[in-house]
Amino acid sequence: AMADLFQIDLAQTGWRPAAVEELACELGRATEVDVRPADAEFVGLEADAAADAPREVLDSDEAVRGFCGVGAGDDADGEAAGIAKVIRAELPAKVIAKFRQPRKLSLLSNGRQLCKFSGQVGDSKIEVTLKVFSCGHFRIKEHPLGAPSSPRNSVAEGRWTEVEDALELEYLVRFTERQVRRRVSSPTGSDATGGPLIFDMVPPEVRSATLHCPEGKEGPLVGTLPTLLTAPAEVELHSQAGALSREAARRQEDDDDDEDCRQALGAQAFSQPMKLPSRPKPADDDWDSDEPTWPMYLGIFLFIVIFCVFGYLWYEERYYPETAKEYEEL
Repeated sequence: AMADLFQIDLAQTGWRPAAVEELACELGRATEVDVRPADAEFVGLEADAAADAPREVLDSDEAVRGFCGVGAGDDADGEAAGIAKVIRAELPAKVIAKFRQPRKLSLLSNGRQLCKFSGQVGDSKIEVTLKVFSCGHFRIKEHPLGAPSSPRNSVAEGRWTEVEDALELEYLVRFTERQVRRRVSSPTGSDATGGPLIFDMVPPEVRSATLHCPEGKEGPLVGTLPTLLTAPAEVELHSQAGALSREAARRQEDDDDDEDCRQALGAQAFSQPMKLPSRPKPADDDWDSDEPTWPMYLGIFLFIVIFCVFGYLWYEERYYPETAKEYEEL
């Protein structure tokens, strides 16, 4: 199995790197880790190339410009677009260590969830879920309407900033949700199918979005998001925790945490059977015990027999004294 990969799809953007340093900066920006050119090896290949197709190692600025079709004096943000090529690099160990920290609600965040929004993208059958975290990160998931666990789900993460009555989003990294359902036993971090986990660079053209609050902070968020599963359209996201109390919101955060961990770690992390709470005992049930009850009933029976015997003897002595004399003569 292959290691996790960072990918730049040149067909999705008009930006063209001209140096290895620019590739390292994009990897560092997407993962929020200081990455130097020596930390990762970048390779170039055709977008539809087979797994065993030859790859071009981009270990120099000249190799990067040659692969991307950028001349020495050309502008890296020129009109070159539609090139069916991708640039990939294995994630450095320090990036993998950050992504795999325990009890993380997302790849980049390390804080608690503040709120959660959801809504439909225009007239399409795509739903968007936005989670905002206290550390300044966000997580957006796109999925078909009514199918939150679909393998088509697309996830994007980045940073958010509150500006007056608006929420400004800066996209950092994007990936397919099915890829993060890791096989726990795999030390390389491959997914359930044995393939690499690919984290895509967000094209510079769609890295920013703004969601406005026309009805104030208690109202919905309205704006246009750069979606992958459908054409960009205006969305109206409604809060799912606006009316919850603080304690209820904390419980909602724990539920979301468990759901994301299930997606990120797979079923093996939750293989232990769930222990249900025992049924409470009735308040008036004072005789509930694990000891057998037959000795109690035997004692009651013997008591009744002895009582009857002594009662009979007393009756004979009192009302039939001649019978008692006959017994004495014998």
